[in-house]
Amino acid sequence: MAMSTYRLLACLPALSIALLAQSVTLLAQSPVPQHPLDGLTSSEYWAVHDILHKSGHMTADTGVSTLVLHEPLKSTVLAWKPGDPIEREADVILEDKGQTIEARVDITGGKLESWSRTTPGCRRLLRSATSRTSAPFIAGRAHWP
Repeated sequence: MAMSTYRLLACLPALSIALLAQSVTLLAQSPVPQHPLDGLTSSEYWAVHDILHKSGHMTADTGVSTLVLHEPLKSTVLAWKPGDPIEREADVILEDKGQTIEARVDITGGKLESWSRTTPGCRRLLRSATSRTSAPFIAGRAHWP
């Protein structure tokens, strides 16, 4: 018992430093992007969520598979200067009743730019939870459609 208490006391400084570093990292995340290629912020993810739901296309069966920043043109990035406004868009891949949907959301303008169902037979990327449960099925198939 005394040995475990000693180990715990010995680990406290390292644990405290780790927790402090994590707190600083969370506080350092900027609420607004500082560069056109910055990853989406949590508020931008929520904005995309709200825009998609207000669009009327989402149903209870619609799930988001992928949501990423739509990167601006290279010329736009090269012309950008600190302090310039940043136009932000997101590319979203969704699923609805076995169909794959691609959407583009204009985060800055607060609107849905496009919504298109993909070609029949198009498959989305497997999510990690799906891949764990599907791995035995896929491994047993010579050709997975």
